[in-house]
Amino acid sequence: MKKIAMTAVCLSFLSGALAEPEITALTVAQNDSRLVTISYELSEDAIVTLDMTTNGVSIGSSNFQTVFDPSVEPGGYPVNKVVKKGAHMIVWQPRREWPGYVFTNSEFKVELRAWALTNPPDYMVVDLVIPSNRWFYAKVDDLPGGIKTADPTDAEAVKALEYDEYRTTKLVMRRIPAAGNQWLMGAPVNESQYKYWLEDDETKDPELQHYVTLTEDYYISIYELTSVQRRKVVGETNYADIDINVSGWKLTGITPPTVTYLRMRGDGTGEDYNWPSNDHDVDPDSDMAKFRNFTGLQFDLPTEAQWEYACRAGTSGPLYDGTLDPTAIAWCLSDGCERPQPVGLKQPNGWGLYDMLGNQCEWTLDQCGWPSADPVVDPKGANGKPVSRILRGGGYASKWDRFCRAAARRQMAQDAKSDGGFGGIIGGIRLCCPITISVE
Repeated sequence: MKKIAMTAVCLSFLSGALAEPEITALTVAQNDSRLVTISYELSEDAIVTLDMTTNGVSIGSSNFQTVFDPSVEPGGYPVNKVVKKGAHMIVWQPRREWPGYVFTNSEFKVELRAWALTNPPDYMVVDLVIPSNRWFYAKVDDLPGGIKTADPTDAEAVKALEYDEYRTTKLVMRRIPAAGNQWLMGAPVNESQYKYWLEDDETKDPELQHYVTLTEDYYISIYELTSVQRRKVVGETNYADIDINVSGWKLTGITPPTVTYLRMRGDGTGEDYNWPSNDHDVDPDSDMAKFRNFTGLQFDLPTEAQWEYACRAGTSGPLYDGTLDPTAIAWCLSDGCERPQPVGLKQPNGWGLYDMLGNQCEWTLDQCGWPSADPVVDPKGANGKPVSRILRGGGYASKWDRFCRAAARRQMAQDAKSDGGFGGIIGGIRLCCPITISVE
C-alpha cells in the first residue's frame, strides 16, 4: 500500500493588532507502518487545534481521535486543549480508525493552529467529572460524537439521548461574537406587550429600543443547565429535583424549579453578593461558586444584554427564525406542555443555541429597571432593587407573544420558584463566562 502524500500547514491569523501564538518547525512524516508523526514548536502557551483534510475536505475529527503525544505517559491527547510552549509531537495511526480510505492523485494536509488564550476557538467543552478539564474546537462539527437531537414526538429517539454526554457529564459553551458590535436591544412598540409588566406604568416601556455595545466576546452554554449537570458539580442537596419524566426519560431534564436566583448566586440583599454593586462576587456556598471552584472558570449568569444579544444571533424580529410561529424553536403554551422538556429538541438559533425561547424562564443577572433610549456600553441594569430580578425567554406555559420573544422581559422575586402561570416553573440557568482562558 502506498504512503499518503502529505503536507503540513500552519494556520496563521490576526486578532486585531495582535498576532496569534506562532507555530514553527512544523513537519509531517509517515513510516512504512503508515504511522504519521507531526512535530512542531510553540512560541507560547496556547490552545492548539488540529484538522486533517484531503481534497480540501476535512476527514472529520472522529477519524483522528487516537492521536497521542508519545512524550506523555500513558500518552495524553495532545490537541484541542491548552498546550505549553516548546517542542511537541503528535502521533497518529490512520489505519486503526479510518479504514477504507482511498486517494486518487490527492494531497493530504495536516492543519495545525495555535490560538491565543485571550482569543480561543468558538466552542469550549467543560468536563463536569474531572476538575478544571476543558477542550476547545474551531467548529461544532469537530466536537467528538457531535451535537445530537431527536424528533420530540419520537419517544424512543428522545430516550436514546438519555446518556448523551453533552447533556450529562460535559457542558458545551459557544463563543458569542459580541465585541464592538452596536445593536438594537428591545422591541418596537407594536411588538411590545409591556402592559404585562408587573409594575404597570403605561407611561414607560420595559422593552424600549436602545442601542447597546458589548466590548467583549463571551461564552454561553448551548443548552439550559440540566438537572444531572447541576448534580455532577453541586451534588445532592435538600433542593430536590422534581420528576420531569418525559416519555420515560428523567435523567437529562431541565434544571429543577428549586434553583432560584438566590440559590445560584447567594444572598442578593447583602452587600457581598449583590449584582451589580459588587460585580461578579457570589456566596462561597452558592451553586455558582461550586461551578467556579470545580471548573476553574468564572461562571455567572448572563446580563440581560448578553442574553438578548446571544438569543437574537444577529436577527431583529421577535423570534430568531424570522417567523411569527414559535412551533419549530420554542416550547410554549401552544404545545400544551405541563412541565419542562428535555433540552435541545427544537431548532437552535443561528449561533447554535437551543431553547433560548420557551421551555424554562431563564434568570439573568440584572435587577428590575426601566431602560433609557440613550445608547449604552456593557449595561449592568438597575442598581438598588436587589429583591427583584429579570427572567428572559419565557417558559413552557407562556404565551409566546407575551414572553417567548427575544425582547420580552419578566420581573420576578429572586427567590421565586414559580411564575404564577405566565411561564410555569422557574429554574432555567444558562451559564456564561469570559473567553480568556487561565492556565493552572
